[in-house]
Amino acid sequence: MVMAITTEHNKVNIIDSIKRSTTYLAGIVVLIIIHLLIVNVKIIFNLEQQISPLHLVMMLSTATVLVLLGFYLARRISLNAVNNLIEYSNEIDTLLASKEQEIIKRKLAEENLEKSNEELSKTVIVLEDNITRRKQLEEQLYTLSITDELTGLYNRRGFFALAEHRLRIAKREKEGLLMLYGDVDNFKIVNDTLGHKEGDILLGDIADLLRETYRETDIIGRIGGDEFVVFPVGRDKNEIQLVTDRLAKNIDIYNAKRDNGYKLSISIGMALYNPESVAQLDGLLAEADRLMYEQKKRKKRILA
Repeated sequence: MVMAITTEHNKVNIIDSIKRSTTYLAGIVVLIIIHLLIVNVKIIFNLEQQISPLHLVMMLSTATVLVLLGFYLARRISLNAVNNLIEYSNEIDTLLASKEQEIIKRKLAEENLEKSNEELSKTVIVLEDNITRRKQLEEQLYTLSITDELTGLYNRRGFFALAEHRLRIAKREKEGLLMLYGDVDNFKIVNDTLGHKEGDILLGDIADLLRETYRETDIIGRIGGDEFVVFPVGRDKNEIQLVTDRLAKNIDIYNAKRDNGYKLSISIGMALYNPESVAQLDGLLAEADRLMYEQKKRKKRILA
């Protein structure tokens, strides 16, 4: 900024010097012309009858001196103007070189900034990928923590978390809900006679059977070795028969398709949640479990 102001000042000085030189030279020329005109007028009109040679020499000398003086002053001023012009040109060159350096530095800074932005973008992408992978890993870990590895159903922890949330909604909406609690009949005999591998296959088949029988929105869990629970399967006691008949029908279809050396049988208990009561999930499970054992006892009495 300071260099630009100085350069502009020098430019003004050079212009002023050239103007002065032109003015001085023009003034001297005018003086010479006036002097010669006066001499010529005197000669033409015989204002002087006779001009001595000395007088003529003096006039010519005066004119010559004036011309030489004019040229000298003009040359001196012109040289100063030229020197100033050269200095001005050098300053312009310096300023241009400085500006060029600034442009180069700016370009380098822009290139470095662009590289930094690219590296930052890559870093952000890597961080986003890491965050995404971490979230996926956390989701996988959470899914594993609430899922039964053998059947793919919710384990006890997962079932309780989802069922308690469903109960809170039911209490707020003042709606009744049915819970189905099932226990596989004679599962110990299957394990003892056919082996644990066959027992695991049976548990997996039961999980598939429950998924086919009930809705995707129902919470289906394996909360014990051969104990299963589905919640909710209905809203009131009028749906109990429909729910149990649907399961019994699918069990009959399963037994008809497979010859495993045993018949699949499940004892079930149905408990109703009343939103007006203060019953909790544990109490609802206990009631369903009690009703399930009553059915299991009746089956044993029938067989006996």
